Formats: sequence, C-alpha cells, structure tokens
Amino acid sequence: MEEIRIYCENTESYVKVAMGCTLKELSSEICSEAGSGCSLPVLAALVDNKLKSLDYKIINPHNIRFVDYDHPDGRRTYIRSLCFVLQKVVHEMFPDKVLVIDYSLPSGLYCEIREAHNMDDGRPCVYFVTDSEVEHIEVRMREIIAADLRFGKKMLSLQECCRIYESQHQAEKANLLKTLGRFNYNVYMLDGYI
Repeated sequence: MEEIRIYCENTESYVKVAMGCTLKELSSEICSEAGSGCSLPVLAALVDNKLKSLDYKIINPHNIRFVDYDHPDGRRTYIRSLCFVLQKVVHEMFPDKVLVIDYSLPSGLYCEIREAHNMDDGRPCVYFVTDSEVEHIEVRMREIIAADLRFGKKMLSLQECCRIYESQHQAEKANLLKTLGRFNYNVYMLDGYI
C-alpha cells in the first residue's frame, strides 16, 4: 500500500500514513500519544489551513493540525453539531413545525419553534414549548449524543435536495439552492435525518 508523508502541526513532526487513511484514523493514532497537543477530543482538522471533517481521506501530502474545543474552529464545529442534533430532535417531536436558529447571544443561540405556515399577516407563528417538552428535547438530545452516532455526507441532485427540504418545511433553503446554479449539493445526515 502506498504511503504518504504528512506534517502534523500538533506534534511538529512528519508522519507516514497509508493513502486513503481518514483524519479520524490518523487522529486516533497521533492524538492518543502524550504530548500530542490534543488535550480534548478531536473535532475536526485544518488540512493546509482549510477546515475538514474527520471523514476526509488523505490522498496527498498535507500539513495537518487537529483541532479540539479549545480552537475556535473546533468550538464552531461542536456548536454546529449540537444544532444538528437539536434540529433532528425537534423534527422527531414536532414534524409539522420548523426550528429556526435566529441569532447568537453572548452565552448561546436564540431559537424558536415555528408553525410551518405564517399567520395571515405574513408574520411567523411561534410555537411556545412547555417546560416538559424542553425536558424531553434535552433527554432525547442526550440519548443521541450517548449513542455516538456519526454524521454523514452525501451528494444529492438539486431536485432531491429541494424535495427533502420542502418536505421538512424548509422552503427557503430549497429556494436558496435553486438560485445557486449548481446541479448537485452535499448534504449532511444524522441517523437518516438530512
């Protein structure tokens, strides 16, 4: 099997890896060692200064830096992952509603659960969750996280993407894709939820 020489910025050393090795496999090998510079679990990697997911396959020589929660890119990756889990849980519990993550706050994100259709005057109709529903959302999110499910990526046609997003009451996302002028898009999945 052909080997590739990469430079790991965390250990400040060169490493030989098998062609096609994923960043996840490499991080398991490198970041488990003492003094690797990875004190927390690895969340992503900078490959030649471009953020890549851990399923990225190494087929060329690269400079690689593994990032954890202490790194700004790692923190953003972690937050996006939690948002995806929240999105999945809200879709499970309220399939006829839409989760809107509106804006960032100093210590979190402002989210609303809305009805799929606006009020007569065009304003969104907010669904106010009960305390018990919030607790159920939290419990279900923790179950998904404990199951350690993997995020997946798949390329779909524009038509497939639009059909999926429209069925999930995300017409704005479908309309955005239609305006970008591409025929295929990568979508991310978690346990079958796109």
